[in-house]
Formats: sequence, structure tokens, C-alpha cells
Amino acid sequence: MASILLIDDDAKLGNIIRMVFYNHNVQFTHAHSAAEGLNWARAQQPDVMIVDLLLPDLPGEWALVEAIRRDEQLRMVPLVVISGFDPDHDKITRYGVSAYFQKPFSSAELRGHVLNLITPV
Repeated sequence: MASILLIDDDAKLGNIIRMVFYNHNVQFTHAHSAAEGLNWARAQQPDVMIVDLLLPDLPGEWALVEAIRRDEQLRMVPLVVISGFDPDHDKITRYGVSAYFQKPFSSAELRGHVLNLITPV
């Protein structure tokens, strides 16, 4: 079973995204901080990570994405970014972000993109 890790401090949004993937045969985990998410990701190796850019336990918008891409275990995991910020296309390209969804976003589009990343062709 494929696994999805969401790293976002917003519990309400986490519950909404969890429901988006309900009945899609995936293991969904929601980490509420960067530290919790990075620890879980290193231990469990998710198939895809959905991450918010701004988390209270890391400085700067792209700090979590930078940490993931520097991590030997996690650097190849597909990343989907969700954020209230306008997209920075240079950083999206530099960090190899699979998709960027600006809040508010379409849950159907998010689901479709993530499931395409974890479903073999």
C-alpha cells in the first residue's frame, strides 16, 4: 500500500486532506510539525510528501523543502507543496517540486496529482 505523508500544522486542513484520500487504498499520515514529519519520513519512507512551506518550528518559507532535499534518505521522495504564498517558480524547479498548490486549492486536483505520483503506469 502506498503511503502519503502530509506535513502541515493546520489540523483542520489535515483532516480535509485525509478525507480526500479516503477509500484510495493509501496509508495517510499527518505530521503537525517539520520535526515530527522529518522523523516519520526517515523511519517510514513515504511514497510522496505533501508539505506546507511555512511551519512554526522552522525558519523561512522553503526551510522544510531544503531540509528534505539535503537529506540522503528523502531527497528522491516526490514533493507536493501547498502554501498560501504565490509560487516561486525558480525554487519549484531548483528543489524538484512535483506540484505547487496555492491555498485555497482544488482537493480533486491535489488528489489526482498525488495519486498519479504513486500509481504505477
